[in-house]
Amino acid sequence: MLKKILADYKRLRGNKRLEPIFDTSIFIIITFAIHYLYRYWEHDFDHRIFGFQLLTPAIFAWFTDAVFTQSRWLLDFILPLKTEGRTFYFDNNCSVQIVYSCSGIKQILQFALLILLYPGPWKHKAWFIPLGVLLIHFTNVIRIAGLGFVMANWPEHWHFAHDYPFRIIFYVVIFFLWVLWNDRFYHTRSKSKVKA
Repeated sequence: MLKKILADYKRLRGNKRLEPIFDTSIFIIITFAIHYLYRYWEHDFDHRIFGFQLLTPAIFAWFTDAVFTQSRWLLDFILPLKTEGRTFYFDNNCSVQIVYSCSGIKQILQFALLILLYPGPWKHKAWFIPLGVLLIHFTNVIRIAGLGFVMANWPEHWHFAHDYPFRIIFYVVIFFLWVLWNDRFYHTRSKSKVKA
């Protein structure tokens, strides 16, 4: 029975027309698994593995400060604002505080683990992951600046903007990076093995 299931799986997996469905399914499974494991690890283990804290408050503080400083730089071009601590204050008496969960660390880890777990050549993973981390960080800077702009102009829409379009941006960028990885590095390698 198990042999038949495995044989059917290999036959279906070998069908080129079904390849995008298999690849996207793997992406979705890995992404959801990392998302829920991160939530569990964050809340129940306080970012610890075997008692050792991998993500210290200093790491969160550094990323949070970087996102705050860089998004403030962007907002300074388009809005009058004041800052105190890690909080933006706008002329309409609204404010946005940048906290640790705004740091983008979860999304950075999600991307890095996705590429580490996904098949492909390690020599390309060594430069693709840091490049993707930078892109995700800059996406977060634009996201925070965009949320500041929404708060300054349409504060009644801030919660919607925060929870939907600006959160989805992260996953669009991660998906784009995965598609790039899948097409340029994983499948290119698979095709060259078939030709050899």
